[in-house]
Amino acid sequence: MNKTKTFYTGGLIALAALLLVPQVSFCGSHMTAYYGSGDIFLSAEIAATAGTGVAVGRGGYSTVFNPAAITAGEKVRFDSSIAVTQDHEDRFAPLFDSFGSYVTDTAIASNRHHYWNGNAAMATGITNKMAFGASVTDRYDWSFDFAEDMLNPDPSGNPEFPRDSILERRTYSIGGALRDLSAGLSYELTPALSVGAALHYLFGTQTGVKSSRFFQEPANSYSYEFDNDVEGVSASYGILFNANERLSFGASYEPAYDVDGEQVDYTSDSIEVVTSESTVNYPGRYRAGFAFFPRTDPRTTFTAEVVFTPWSELEDSRAEEDRNLGDTFDVRVGVEHIFYNGAPLRFGFRHTDIPTDNEVSHSAFSMGTGMEFGPGSFSFSVELSKMTSRQYHIFGYEEYDDFYAPDYTRVEDTRFRVGAGYTYLF
Repeated sequence: MNKTKTFYTGGLIALAALLLVPQVSFCGSHMTAYYGSGDIFLSAEIAATAGTGVAVGRGGYSTVFNPAAITAGEKVRFDSSIAVTQDHEDRFAPLFDSFGSYVTDTAIASNRHHYWNGNAAMATGITNKMAFGASVTDRYDWSFDFAEDMLNPDPSGNPEFPRDSILERRTYSIGGALRDLSAGLSYELTPALSVGAALHYLFGTQTGVKSSRFFQEPANSYSYEFDNDVEGVSASYGILFNANERLSFGASYEPAYDVDGEQVDYTSDSIEVVTSESTVNYPGRYRAGFAFFPRTDPRTTFTAEVVFTPWSELEDSRAEEDRNLGDTFDVRVGVEHIFYNGAPLRFGFRHTDIPTDNEVSHSAFSMGTGMEFGPGSFSFSVELSKMTSRQYHIFGYEEYDDFYAPDYTRVEDTRFRVGAGYTYLF
């Protein structure tokens, strides 16, 4: 009895700590920063198998994937994970010779950033047919950071501002993440069929800065900032069907939901100028997939699923015109093999559409392993993802001496993420 109380007390303390400590979320792409990127980290075990979980049990994290899968756990389970990400964004512009012929792409801006975040979840049985799960995770990541220095191209030799001295320092940043505090129940209708539902409280603070410091003419410098505290509530529903001991199917659905906030805009001198209400109606999500357990010894598990998000249905009270977002498919495939010593080896592949440009997609490869330790096990994961797109400039470039920059750049986004977590089974 004392062990049970200790476990639940520790779990509640860990969940409260993750809620109270400010979360530093991952840097994302400029294409997904405004409404958030769905490329989030939940746990090392899940990340290593490409974020699959609709047809297999993920403990308390099943409240996010498929609440019907909470029943898949046989013991009381507590999960906690942390991840560190290194994001690269490189921007290239075409270079032409004096005859107007294309020569090559030349780098005009390069940014490197490191970020971290953490999540936690717990799941426990209530009766022999009903289970409860809870989690605190990221839902969408808004973060994006960009900075560049404009150097003096004038070879005239001005002693105060010589060639290659910094004329202008530019910064554009959107920060924060939409967090998700979830609680769900699952019920086993029959040994082969389970259903579940989860309630989600969404919260977070989105911040933004766009500034430029002019060294030659300081009076032209500016800085515009905003912050938007948001919250909302949504629900999700799921079903899990075990066709036989080798094959399971899972599906879940979350209807569209509103995220309301109060946005405050600031001028260059940090004086509050505008406070306005904001409402973003985020689209619902559809998940469906299967898990295959072949006759191997030791055990092997194949998981595959698709997530459909109708981004074209998004509505934003701040938008004066249609955002022209496209619907997206997120395809995930993962495999886990258990060796004779109990150590797992996991692999995953993920291919995701980008709502702001359906000609652009994001691909990620992942792998991981783990080890038993004490009453649970450690998990580790690494991910590498790549996305190439064509984007307009964040800041404009003036023409100089008959040379001008095209309206767009080729942008390469690269992400390397390392995660670690611990699963405690009571």
